[in-house]
Amino acid sequence: MSQFSLSNDNDDSGRLKIHLNSCYLHVKVTRPYIIITMGDQIYQTSISEYPDGRWNEGFEFSVSYHAQLFDTIQLDVYDSYMILPDRHVGRAEIRLIQLQDMPATFTSFYEVWDKKLSTGASSHAVRKTTMATNVGALQATISYRFLHIGDPQQQQQQLQQHDLDRQPMEDDLIFRKHLQQNRDTADILFHKYEEGSHANMDQLHLGTQGHTESRTTSSSSANTMLGSLGSWFGKGTASTSLGHPTDPTTDDLPTDILNDIDSSLKTYPLLDTLGSWTVSKETNQILRAIGKLLAAFGQGFELSNLQMLSGFAVVERFYQELPREQRTWDVVRDLSEIQVASHLWRYSMASYGWKGLNFIGKGNGYLSDAIRHHSDSKSVMEHLSLPPDDLLAYEFRNSGAFRPSYFVAHDPSTHSIVLSIRGTMVRPKLIAYCNRHSIGALYIVGHSLGAATASLLTIMLLDYMDELQKGQSLPFTLQCFGYAPACCVSLDLAEKYKDHIQSIVFADDVVSKLCYGTMMDLKQMIIAGAEAAQNLGISQFLWTGAAGKEKWKSAFEQVAECRQRCIDSMENPRLYVAGKVYQFWLDPTPKNPTRIVVERTSPKRVSSELILKTSIIMDHLPTNFDIAFRRATESMMTEPREQQDGVLDQEDESRTAEQELKHTSKRGGTDGSPMIDEQYTR
Repeated sequence: MSQFSLSNDNDDSGRLKIHLNSCYLHVKVTRPYIIITMGDQIYQTSISEYPDGRWNEGFEFSVSYHAQLFDTIQLDVYDSYMILPDRHVGRAEIRLIQLQDMPATFTSFYEVWDKKLSTGASSHAVRKTTMATNVGALQATISYRFLHIGDPQQQQQQLQQHDLDRQPMEDDLIFRKHLQQNRDTADILFHKYEEGSHANMDQLHLGTQGHTESRTTSSSSANTMLGSLGSWFGKGTASTSLGHPTDPTTDDLPTDILNDIDSSLKTYPLLDTLGSWTVSKETNQILRAIGKLLAAFGQGFELSNLQMLSGFAVVERFYQELPREQRTWDVVRDLSEIQVASHLWRYSMASYGWKGLNFIGKGNGYLSDAIRHHSDSKSVMEHLSLPPDDLLAYEFRNSGAFRPSYFVAHDPSTHSIVLSIRGTMVRPKLIAYCNRHSIGALYIVGHSLGAATASLLTIMLLDYMDELQKGQSLPFTLQCFGYAPACCVSLDLAEKYKDHIQSIVFADDVVSKLCYGTMMDLKQMIIAGAEAAQNLGISQFLWTGAAGKEKWKSAFEQVAECRQRCIDSMENPRLYVAGKVYQFWLDPTPKNPTRIVVERTSPKRVSSELILKTSIIMDHLPTNFDIAFRRATESMMTEPREQQDGVLDQEDESRTAEQELKHTSKRGGTDGSPMIDEQYTR
């Protein structure tokens, strides 16, 4: 418990102080106390000997920008008994985002309701119909300065008095200084590192040394083989301790991020000790950060396991019966519109190294690739048919929260530079190389989280288009292609950069819809589904008769009401995929039951809602894109234009092709994919 003075007008940003004064209840209590919860931060008042509390106690919470958008302060009132278990009287809830327009310090009353009517135990529809009278109210004084993005005063306090008006300018000058230094050097040196290989080649002279084999003894070779096999199963390798040249322009950032994360996490000494034996410090901190988010997400979730399962079942069936509102039916007819994206998909997949290529059946076999030297870089060159000199830079790591893998290559077919990432920082030498060799295009590609990182990196590099344009007679092309991207930007930014970013999504991919806002909405729908399931018997989940259909219809109406309120209110802020969006859909016809089409869509349509279906995880797998690009290309090349207009948009016609679709996938060959042919028949 933290005592404080509310008279202090210089409260630090990111700190919320709540002072509990008293309670006024309609039910009889003798020794009340309150448990205050926000995420993983929990406090408790003293047990009062007065029925109206009279605590006059204060508590302080640490509030991040993310927390103030989504988190809720719960105040659970209990009546303490000497022998019997304490009785839960009721709960008051304070949504932090509702403090946005409030004064820095204010006093207010908060209604106390029965716990069964809290946001974690009931949907809005039930609360609206059953809330007749409350249990009472709590009087509390709150002191908090809401953090607004773009508010200079708030940002100055949050970032320890740094001058933000000068800092971007200083960073820009430093970047351009490094860029000029790389332009003035005789040879542009790139970083090449592959974890698990002893002869890593750092700072190679491009075009002179190329890709060389390592000269090691038999003992070193054995160690490398064991290290590769160990890294395959997630174990660290001895090569990580050999050291390699570091880049001061990139190594400082992960340290700052880790320090920021570490300062706000609850520590568990025993778990930290065990974690240091099994995973790296960075991974351990990320797991703790995820645990912090899960604690906030599950706060006040009062459903039992059985209720949660029934709620999931009802919502999943609701989406099965729901017409495809996500489809635009704006089908791409011109092959050239997706030709570059189809070509660069191979580069995106290659960033996963030999493991990812073997996963999609493009490698030399797990055992063969696991035991050879520089297997990742060699697999990239083999998959893309690149000579050694065209693989400019790479960094392949088996683990590391803030140092994932990437590679930079020259694509001879388009005479462009391709940066393929699972997440990295770009260096000025990349721009210098484009200037020196008259490269006319820079393509940044990635899959999943790497696609989101590629989008953000593209937005950053657009500030340096003048540098990329130097020495070019034609306009320089800076383009990002993200495959199955994660949500990473606000809606206005997603629309702003649609000329430079393309996002390609497969069907109902969960990653392209997943953010904390859509998860909070799904939480409310699961609660509504659990309430609706109370009117359904167990038999209704197994078979449905005429009477059962009416019960399901009533249940769907209850879930639909909750869903519509979430969409209309937008009380949970969302992130979106960036740029111009294309979406693959399985769209069978009687003559082509495995037909796949590409539709133009928008970030808002794709990322506004998390669709709960059994196929949403499978939709994210990279193997889908290999087949989808091939079948969509075949569809555009073989079908006459008049036949392409006959897209099947009715559920019953899609179902008639389901059986033939399954038979196609069972006939064997490389064209059939169970993940597409059997999962996406709706």
